[in-house]
Amino acid sequence: MAFASADNGTSMGWIDKETAGYLYNSVAAFLPDLHPEAAEHIAKVTFEHGKDSYERSDYIQAFMWFDRSYNVFLSQNIAQWSPSADEQRMNVLDGLGMAFLPLDTTRTKLTEQSQVVAGATNE
Repeated sequence: MAFASADNGTSMGWIDKETAGYLYNSVAAFLPDLHPEAAEHIAKVTFEHGKDSYERSDYIQAFMWFDRSYNVFLSQNIAQWSPSADEQRMNVLDGLGMAFLPLDTTRTKLTEQSQVVAGATNE
């Protein structure tokens, strides 16, 4: 799966995942009060980290980052965002779905395996 880029990559150049996580956690409670440009930048950075995690098949991390990005959108008045915000939001929703599918499949396989094991121990 190829994701559309949220920007030209400048966001990822200076914010590593640890710093981005700290940044997000620091401002999470204040997301509704952030200036729309600042919130949009945080959404882009978290989306890029989600995309990077997805491409490395780290679906749990990808889902977490995409969820953070979507939470930024939910906290804001989208009418105040730039014209690219709608496309960005759709990319985030797509990422959430794509990251969830392997997680759901893995959970289903683990549940089936545990049922087989439970059945074998009950015999």
